This record gives sequence, structure tokens and C-alpha cells, in this order.
Amino acid sequence: MTIDKLKEQFLSIAVSLLLLFMDLRFKWSSEINMEKLIDKAVDYSSISFGFLLTVLAILLQTQTKAISAIKHAGGLEI
Repeated sequence: MTIDKLKEQFLSIAVSLLLLFMDLRFKWSSEINMEKLIDKAVDYSSISFGFLLTVLAILLQTQTKAISAIKHAGGLEI
């Protein structure tokens, strides 16, 4: 196994465990207002979805070789 493979497999687990330990130690979760957090998460996710949808629409309207190759390789009939 290479270092990159080990990082790919275990880095997310290590960061998650570190955040869990820090949360248990400093009790951050008791200070978080979940209602505000979920409300803001919905706002940010809808903004992100709209932005990505706009980028997709712009890309599908272009007539470059790369986009045409992707359209034909994926079987898109646009």
C-alpha cells in the first residue's frame, strides 16, 4: 500500500475521530442551536444547487469539442 492509498482510506476516519474527541472534551454540541443550523443548511444547499444547475445549463449549451464528446459518449440526446 502506498501513502496515498492509506491517506485515502484512513484520513477521513482519523479526522472524524478527532472531531468526535474534541466535541466530547469541550462539549461544543451543547452550544449549537440545531434549529438555526438546519435553517442555514437548507439555505446554503439550495443556493449551491441553483449555482450547479446554472453551470450545468451553461456547459450543455456550449459547442466545444470536449462538451460534444461528453454528450455523445454519455448517450445524451440534447
